[in-house]
Amino acid sequence: MSNTDWHSAFVAAVKMDNIENRDAMSFLNEFTVTSGQLKVDLIVIMNADVVVKSALTKNFRKVNIIEYKGPGDSANIETFHKTVAYCLLYMVKFRTDVDDITGTIVTSHYPHKLFGYLERLSIPFVYEGDGIYLVNIRMFPIRIVLVHELPASDCHCVKSMHCEVAQEEFERVLEEIRSRAKIPVSVGGNVERSDQSELTAFLDVFFKLNEENFMRSKMSTSIAEFLREFKWLSETEHEARLKKKEAEWQAKLEAERNTRNNMVIKLLLSGIDKETIAGAAGISVKEIERLQKKK
Repeated sequence: MSNTDWHSAFVAAVKMDNIENRDAMSFLNEFTVTSGQLKVDLIVIMNADVVVKSALTKNFRKVNIIEYKGPGDSANIETFHKTVAYCLLYMVKFRTDVDDITGTIVTSHYPHKLFGYLERLSIPFVYEGDGIYLVNIRMFPIRIVLVHELPASDCHCVKSMHCEVAQEEFERVLEEIRSRAKIPVSVGGNVERSDQSELTAFLDVFFKLNEENFMRSKMSTSIAEFLREFKWLSETEHEARLKKKEAEWQAKLEAERNTRNNMVIKLLLSGIDKETIAGAAGISVKEIERLQKKK
């Protein structure tokens, strides 16, 4: 997954996890804080005083600087310095009060070296729960967030792009993508232009981690139909790979069906009643009778 756009996927996931407060929040992706090339991964601006449920964003202030590290990267001492510097640069450039800004580092890996560095400098940090550590630098709060420890109840989109999820959770995220991120269910729907690349990046990550779940959820729907539903997804690398995966999955299902059917016939020939066989094989008595006729 070396070519994966983790940052755009993360932005899309944060937006979906905070969709209930979307009107009260502005998301600035790769925001430039100087005249040079320094870009913040994501800035979340709180436009109104609202109650936020997501553990990742619930303690945000007016301006919130986020530095994101994907699974192939890790938060280190440089990441910490950079996040603090971004906050200070933003405060100077946009004349922001120190009480109105926060910094957040989101990472997939426990930052052993960073925490050791903070301890050596006697910079206090405490665990707040839900995978969030609060660092007290005596100016504004810096939070270090461990993605895998975030609660799935309100951060499921962010969590789902870092590890394979259970089938039920997969279906839940898929519905979030359809209903909450405004991706069209029909070909004639509209996608918010500013979100399109971010959502594509999220789906890229989500499906690569959950291809088995995808096939299970789409056993009655072909890949072509799915790609028509998410019409812009066919422009990505997924089409060829998912079609190949679908063919492999269908072959696997067919092999499993043949094995089951052969077992049913053998049990019938041994004299076991249809009801008992149906319960053991997980199929109906009518299906057993159909197999019996074919033999």
